Amino acid sequence: MGWVRHCCVQCKQMLCTTIDAQSCDCADEMYGSAMVVATTVRRYDQSGSGLVVTCGPDSLGKVWDASTGALRNMFKIAGSNSLLTCDIANGIVLFAGVDKTCRVWELENERMIHHLVGHTGTVNCVRLFAESKAVITGSSDRTLKVWDISRNTYKQTVSFYYASSPNCIDVGSDWLTAISGHADGYLQCWDTISGRSLGGMAKLHEGGITSVQFHPQIENQILTHGMDFSLKIVDITKWAVLQTFGSPELKVSYPRAPASFSPDGKYVGCGSSFGNIFVWKTVGGSLQSVCKGHKDSVRGFGWGTAATKEGSHEVVSVDKHGVMILW
Repeated sequence: MGWVRHCCVQCKQMLCTTIDAQSCDCADEMYGSAMVVATTVRRYDQSGSGLVVTCGPDSLGKVWDASTGALRNMFKIAGSNSLLTCDIANGIVLFAGVDKTCRVWELENERMIHHLVGHTGTVNCVRLFAESKAVITGSSDRTLKVWDISRNTYKQTVSFYYASSPNCIDVGSDWLTAISGHADGYLQCWDTISGRSLGGMAKLHEGGITSVQFHPQIENQILTHGMDFSLKIVDITKWAVLQTFGSPELKVSYPRAPASFSPDGKYVGCGSSFGNIFVWKTVGGSLQSVCKGHKDSVRGFGWGTAATKEGSHEVVSVDKHGVMILW
């Protein structure tokens, strides 16, 4: 049993609006809530509902209300299935992991509507397309697959192959472009209709890429995070690094450690192996805040739009022991 924590209102304002504090130690235990033990993954609802999904090795997927910290839904995945990845948008939830499949659930009635079978290795990453009519999955079998889930019977539409396992994926708002980050440090762009490669960049991060995300407003810019303890913004039209972010205190040991843009694209952030949260300005790359609250490695980090206050941002982080902090 862990605690949901929340920064004080004053510090939340600094973190999410001005971000002018150099450090933050005021994560207060505002209320307790049952938490999944050893949670490793989180994702904010892409559609802006203020919901957060988490999953972990105990075969449980959970959906939380980020405004209150309350548990809204819990999904028990059949069998001894350690969950590695999840996503949520528009009332649809995804969970996938070591059983080589991806399960698609309706949030409202907690009903599984699809069980996507086709990978021959662990599913490391999943992402819902806009309007939740399709899913892309990435596996240790070195393939990425696109699935049409808009009908009663799902259909695998295209499959991509690359020589190194994908650790992370994201899909552009046009539905036509996907980006994947691989264990060998390669960043790859794909046409989701034909499966054709649209280019890539080798050795972007030494030790592997752990996270990729499209810029929320500039479609040709990608945020990446790597095992070399750095974040980068990449222009995928010129295949050039525009900005690099780092800190001597930032350490990463988790191969799917996430990073995120703020919803307005003005900041980027991530967690570290020592439990701190780091935030940088995208313009200039200056470190703006180091927030302390976790006592162990941060395995999940997301930056979303608050459902309770228009224009307000929320940050969620989860450590390897299942403690989730809402900032």
